[in-house]
Order: sequence, then structure tokens, then C-alpha cells
Amino acid sequence: MLDGAISVEHLWKRFKADHRMLLRDEMQRALAKVLRRPDEGWRWALRDINIEIAPGESVGLIGVNGSGKTTLLKLMSKVMVPYAGTTSIGGRVGALLGVVAGLHQDLTGRENVFIYGSLLGWTRKAVAERFEDIVVFAELGSAIDRQVKFYSSGMQMRLAFSIAAMLEPRVLLVDEVLAVGDASFQQKSLGRMREILAEGATLVYVSHDLSTVQAMCKRTIWLDNGIVAMDGPTEQVINSYLRSLEGLATLHLKDSGPIQLTSIKVTSDSGPPTCGEKVSVVIEMNSDISWSGKCFIGISQAPISPAFVVTNTIEIQQGYETIACDLDYYPLVGGTGYLWLGLVDSGDAVVLDFSIIGQFEAAGTSHIELPTGVVMGAPIYVGSKWKTPKTSQS
Repeated sequence: MLDGAISVEHLWKRFKADHRMLLRDEMQRALAKVLRRPDEGWRWALRDINIEIAPGESVGLIGVNGSGKTTLLKLMSKVMVPYAGTTSIGGRVGALLGVVAGLHQDLTGRENVFIYGSLLGWTRKAVAERFEDIVVFAELGSAIDRQVKFYSSGMQMRLAFSIAAMLEPRVLLVDEVLAVGDASFQQKSLGRMREILAEGATLVYVSHDLSTVQAMCKRTIWLDNGIVAMDGPTEQVINSYLRSLEGLATLHLKDSGPIQLTSIKVTSDSGPPTCGEKVSVVIEMNSDISWSGKCFIGISQAPISPAFVVTNTIEIQQGYETIACDLDYYPLVGGTGYLWLGLVDSGDAVVLDFSIIGQFEAAGTSHIELPTGVVMGAPIYVGSKWKTPKTSQS
């Protein structure tokens, strides 16, 4: 196998159901064996996964919790044994699969560096030559000679990442652990991962932070309930994944509780809301109560969190009412938009949870090409006028 290549063929993995085995459970398991139902009592984490990753590729793994991302990484790194199928990796592997990431809690940071290095096939002399770089990158200073069990979770993560990333792996497997570190170390870690990629290594990166996935990975694999839902260019896969989250968000009009929403409209003078133009938001509802309080309206381009929120104090009478709000201009680029609404009475009691109540299509400027960095599809559009130096003519 080529150095840095990853091959996953017909991979299956299952786990026992997460509950204590009682007498009735044992009886049901015995009955399942008699009836030849061996899958009863098991949960399939991965089902027939086939992935080929070429040397030097940067691949993101995304999906909701429980979709199989961490399990797949553990099988790749040989921490787990599959039920069926094979995983093969060519070259030295640096794996960061959790905050402790294989660190021995009773040993010092220094001892862990040398043990980890020996497991990766480095000689003690070779590790010693890189030791100072590891300590400086991890920002541990004299704490390197302290037992790891006395480290904070952030210190453990910094040490583990530094060891895995500074010992020149040909394949780097990174699970959702950078969120433990502070913002400056996250940026430095992402910079180090880009250096590793520039050196020709392969990266498989698991994260719920889609901005870092888009910044680091040209290809992304979306896992859904243990199967590959989509594999392709990062932007396309992330857009499809976000659209799938619509089913998990509250996208239908509220039809229960004291407030029932009947319709929403988001329009501009030209029809659909358009980037840079004035926008009108109209929400019609039927209220079973009369109340006064604050109304919060937000708009986003993904069903995760609003890009901006506006608020005002309003009074609602019992019966049919309309909330209307005019925005000075629509600041988001074109594409699918999501409208958020939240209502809180004067006593700070929640009348309507702040959540998505519908979606619409916006027109205007599309996403602007972005540099490599920790950014994702910057949704806010700002007009600009440039005074650029003229290119000299020869």
C-alpha cells in the first residue's frame, strides 16, 4: 500500500445494546439464538462502509452524534476490531481520538512523549531531537515533568495533539478534540495540520465545527446512521448535510400552545428578499391570550444559529394578530434562508421558544470565494470599492 493511503472495505461494526442484562434479557437472547436471530440485542454502528483515500488527501467526517464517525476513526487506527471487513493504512499514523488520546495518567508528560514516539516507531534519539519542539508547541513549559493526571483537560489535549502532529505522521486522524483548547491553540493546531498536509501527509478530520472542516478539507464524507450518506467536495456535502438538519429543526409553523402561527412572508420590493435591499418580514398568528413583551426575529443561512437578531417590545391581543418588521437591508448572500422567532413576556417567561418557524429563498450575491482559513461561506455581504496598484507593464 502507498505511504499515506487509507483503504476501508466492506466494514461492519456492532455493539451490545446499552442496558444491564437481566434474566429476561438472557432468555430473549437464548430464544433469538434458537430462532436464528443473531442480531437481536445488538446495535449496528457501521454498515458496509467502503472508502478509499489517496495519499495527501484531506478528508472531513461529519454527521450527527451517534452516526459512527468516532467508531470509524478507531477502526482505522486499529483501536477497535471490526465485525467484518478490513481497514488498511500505509505509513506512520498519528491519532488523536479523545482528550486523553492514549496518554498514561500516572506518567509525566516527558515520559508520555517518549512512549508515544516509540509506539510510532521512532528511536529515543529521534524523539529527543523533536522533544523541545513538542513542549513549545504544547505550551506546557515546566509542567512537562508533572504527572499527566494533574493536567487540565486542555493541557492533556495540547500535549496529545503536539505529540501526534509533531512526530511527522504520514496519516493524521483527528477526532472532535480541538474544541477543548482555547481559541489561540485551535488556530495554531489548524495551522500545524495545514503544514502536515503541505508536506504530503493524509488527514482525516472529525468535527461538528463545519467551518474548520471547510477550511481544512477538500473532500468530506457524511455518515448517517452508520452508512455513507454522501462523499464528495466539502461545500456540496456540507450544504446537503445542513439541509438534512431541517428535519431536526422546527421548520413547521407552530400549531400548539397559546400562540399558533398561520403564515410567514419575507419579501423585498422586487419580490424575494435580495441581498442589499430593504426587506419586510410579516408573521401572522392566532393568539389564545393577550400579552406584552419582547419579540425576537432572526435570520440564518443554516438551521444552526441566526446570523443576526433584531428585537422590539410588542403587544399582542387575543385573536388574529400580525407582527411586521422592516429591515433596512438584507445583509446575507443569496440562497436558502431560515426565519427564527421568539416571544418573551414582560415577566421574562417564554411564550414561544426561539426557533426556526420557516424558510425562504433569497436572491442576489452568491457566496464569495474564500482563502484557506477558519472560515465558512461568510454569509454577510459587504460592498466594497478598491483602489488597487496598477500592474507594471513590461
